[in-house]
Amino acid sequence: MKLHILNVFAICFVGICSTLKEKRLEISYTELKRRGDFPGMRKDGYQYLNISSIGLGQCGQECVLRRNCKSFNYNLETFECELNKESVLSKPYEGWTDDPQWFHGLKGTWIKESLGILVERN
Repeated sequence: MKLHILNVFAICFVGICSTLKEKRLEISYTELKRRGDFPGMRKDGYQYLNISSIGLGQCGQECVLRRNCKSFNYNLETFECELNKESVLSKPYEGWTDDPQWFHGLKGTWIKESLGILVERN
């Protein structure tokens, strides 16, 4: 129970810093690919929640905060966030669309990024 509360606190702390983080998330596509994300891609057919008018970092955090989320799609032009119940790891060959205005992120990548910010700040 203590570990779960600590994880929630860490994620919430990162969420509070989301405004600062949004500016830092202006990362090149090369860097995003290196991290394990998929710029220019969208995983279709596995969405269970859509969130409008949020930033890329906030979309990633929404996925991190939800147990059922395994990945997310983010539209870089309309600021639409789609949380997915599957990811490239669980369904690697199904539902992929190439589209330069979309970004596909993995929950695990964003958890590591969130924890990295906490370590960096300390």
